[in-house]
Amino acid sequence: LNPSYLPPFQLEYFASIDPQGPWRTILDDYLKLLPDIAPSGCVPDWFVLTADGPRKDLASDGRGSYDAVRVYLWAGIGGGSGSDRLLRRAVQPYAEFIRKAARLPERCYPDGRAPEGQMPAGIETALLPFYQRNNAADLELAARRRIDEATVSGLVGQPARYYEQALTLFGLGWTDQRYRLDGTGRLKPQ
Repeated sequence: LNPSYLPPFQLEYFASIDPQGPWRTILDDYLKLLPDIAPSGCVPDWFVLTADGPRKDLASDGRGSYDAVRVYLWAGIGGGSGSDRLLRRAVQPYAEFIRKAARLPERCYPDGRAPEGQMPAGIETALLPFYQRNNAADLELAARRRIDEATVSGLVGQPARYYEQALTLFGLGWTDQRYRLDGTGRLKPQ
């Protein structure tokens, strides 16, 4: 399973419009698993769910990288429901992890192995809401400097890659107060 495919605000919304559906159960089960799959706040890109609980995905070696970065975005932009708060609390230690690494690592490992590489600035835009919600002004300021330095003609990164631009729209859109989500996961353009 890919944790970034389970944005709590979307599952909250689905549960609000389809109360008989599986959405609430999926959300509750995911939030119960999260401390086991991300004990240090480092979320893996993929994990395997077995009858005995979550296990490391051997194909990805348990790393958290480009897929997992969306989980921190979801934690930042969530509308404030109880599920959003639980997600934020589970991944909050990642802010300290970034401080200790002195960068946003390209790869982290929930099992405690040393982080590797550095994410491109366009990817880090996804963490701006996470930094704000965690009162990590120092991390936000450092990220904004990197983002500003990497911005050319309004696009972040050289070459300008699609994934980085999409994350930039989400991250900067939220921090620039262009949208919000309410407690039921509904989009609220500002």
